[in-house]
Amino acid sequence: MKTRGATWRNSSSETDKSFFWILKKRIMKFPYAGYLLTMPGLILVIEFKLIPLINGFLLSMQNTRGFEDPKFIGLGNYSRMLEDPVVQKNFSSCANSRMYVTNLDFTATNFGIADIPRVTWMADLQEPTSAET
Repeated sequence: MKTRGATWRNSSSETDKSFFWILKKRIMKFPYAGYLLTMPGLILVIEFKLIPLINGFLLSMQNTRGFEDPKFIGLGNYSRMLEDPVVQKNFSSCANSRMYVTNLDFTATNFGIADIPRVTWMADLQEPTSAET
């Protein structure tokens, strides 16, 4: 009569191999399986993110008026935009706002951490309820 050891498996080499070991061996026969699994997501990213980004950048380098043929002017639109005083004012406003938000966030975080001992100290001062007396 055979006795079982600490495991429930037989001692034969075929049943001793775990499911993951067998799966790894099967996947290793086809090393490009990971690429195939990521391909649908990659195709969606290229189609809906990368292609519109490139088309938008190329369109921004053209001068068009409605249905006329566009004329390629390179970075002329960007240089004209940076010379506009309204855009310059908005850039400086955004920079100032970002500076204030960053400082307020840092300050609020520090006060929040410094406030923890005060809150626990105040919790000790609460009047006891009728159940505690």
